[in-house]
Amino acid sequence: MAGGRGSATSASRATLAGGPWLQARYDVVDQALFKRRGACLYLVLGNDGRVRYVGRSIVSFATRWATRPALDAETGQALSNQELFHSQCWRHMQAECARAPGVWFEVRAITSPELAKVLASYGGQPGSLASAASVVVAVEDRVLAHRATLALWNAR
Repeated sequence: MAGGRGSATSASRATLAGGPWLQARYDVVDQALFKRRGACLYLVLGNDGRVRYVGRSIVSFATRWATRPALDAETGQALSNQELFHSQCWRHMQAECARAPGVWFEVRAITSPELAKVLASYGGQPGSLASAASVVVAVEDRVLAHRATLALWNAR
């Protein structure tokens, strides 16, 4: 899906979210899906294949993985490009980058209609979940019930 092959660079940025934060190099694989309105479930994976974070958006993927104006942390000057940011994941991503230079992350997302089809293919009853948002919330809640075992970054 979309997202960041988010190797961090050494240039930092300041944001309203309490930076400075490292800048990311990233590619959006499917721009239409990145911007599509509607509920989705997303996973952050490290380059070792382990899932680090499970999240959801009821509005759109781009609202959770937003690009925003940013400032250079040293000079305070505006950066020429908007910067990718996720409030819950960024500090964890930076910590892993500091511990293991060369680590990168991939973010994968699935929209609620596609998620309902996957559940149905495994014998689930997505029709019992009244709305598109419900299927995303139900799956996220089920995964997060195992967050300690999975060693997820999710706090809740």
